[in-house]
Amino acid sequence: MDSQDHHTQELTDEALADEIALLGELMATAAIAARALTQAEVDEALGLRERADDVRGRLGENALIERATGYIAETRGLDMARARSVLRAAAAEAGITEVDAARAVLKGPSPAS
Repeated sequence: MDSQDHHTQELTDEALADEIALLGELMATAAIAARALTQAEVDEALGLRERADDVRGRLGENALIERATGYIAETRGLDMARARSVLRAAAAEAGITEVDAARAVLKGPSPAS
């Protein structure tokens, strides 16, 4: 087994251990309940609600970035890749996140800017 195979095996073992831990938490929750769990309870035991909220948040942020990138592309006559670079550079220059830069772009220029 070369080092890449060993690294892949470690990742697989870690992921498997995480899955076993999740299953254990689910079984403990079911044993305490002494009845069939609702889907919401299963989701809670597996931490799926938090994961779904995180995914929704990232999707919303990505949508903001894409809309701002499209606006920059359209107003400046750039392709999407170049417009995204402009957004990234503006965020870095202002010392803010790309999401905050996208919000600023979509909000429009302020009287002070």
